[in-house]
Amino acid sequence: MIVAQLAIPLAAVVAAVFATWFALDILLRTRPSESVSAAAERTRELGSSYIWRFVVLSVTLGLAGGAGVGAAVGAYRDGVESGAVAGRAVLAGALAAAATAAAGLALGQRASERAATAADRTLRQALAIALWAGTAPALAGGALAVAGVAGLYG
Repeated sequence: MIVAQLAIPLAAVVAAVFATWFALDILLRTRPSESVSAAAERTRELGSSYIWRFVVLSVTLGLAGGAGVGAAVGAYRDGVESGAVAGRAVLAGALAAAATAAAGLALGQRASERAATAADRTLRQALAIALWAGTAPALAGGALAVAGVAGLYG
């Protein structure tokens, strides 16, 4: 039991550190040309409005789903505490998904800028950038999920 209590938070920290490292690598080493920057700015404007709608929808559905699941579990188990834990778990999952999607879209936009810049040089570098851009939000989502579970049951 002690190993699990240490391993779960440690896994969340390690995943968050690697996600941050990958994200910073993408964000700090991007030096696009003016034409790539102009195209990226148009994409960023569209993406930011999309992600805002997605986050609001995720939070709304998370609240509704958390309340519904919490009420169902509370009624089935005859305990408010069990229902509250289940409701918080659903809400934490929705918030983690929204945060991961927001980070993924932001990094994806910057990574496409960097990949377009790198494609001028080598295809190998452009592919590496694309893979790193997908890894960061995936690790962040894993870290948020693990941290949420650890917070609920730890």
